[in-house]
Amino acid sequence: MDYQEQVDAKYSTMLHIHKVYENILKISEYLIKNDYHDIADKLLDRALIHDLSKLQEPEFTAFMKSTKELKNLVYGSEEYNKSLTNLGDALSHHYSNNRHHPEHHHGGIMNMNIIDILEMSCDWHASSKRMNNSNLGASLDIQKNRFSIPDILFYSIVDIIFYLENKIDHIDIVERLQSLNLNRQV
Repeated sequence: MDYQEQVDAKYSTMLHIHKVYENILKISEYLIKNDYHDIADKLLDRALIHDLSKLQEPEFTAFMKSTKELKNLVYGSEEYNKSLTNLGDALSHHYSNNRHHPEHHHGGIMNMNIIDILEMSCDWHASSKRMNNSNLGASLDIQKNRFSIPDILFYSIVDIIFYLENKIDHIDIVERLQSLNLNRQV
């Protein structure tokens, strides 16, 4: 990969991080307006470190090489999954260092806390905007099956994403997530 390709890939990754940051700001504004200051504060802290591991080794080189390729693949396709497999140790490192991925948690998505779920939802929304062949609804269905997401959690994630898309103006996400006992390790 030549220097220009490295810069382009780094720029693309930083644009993604920025979009997640914007999403977290929007969700945090909602949380603050609804007196969930403690959750907003912790979510804002997450925004400051979101995906920064992608800009350092052992992830940087592998992700820089795959960024352009992944952008042009259909999420969930055989080619997309093969590309992820090719990331190997870099992807394993990324998952182990970023709580917003279900793969980070032993037991998967149901072992995530509220902050993890909110950050993950912001990330999924931003990721869907990053890919050329994106279909947000299809991506969410793939995620539901991939991570065995129970309906109440899945529809909470959908509501967060609809809120980010300006399709709804109110979410009762905190109450629903608390009912799933996702307060641990917050």
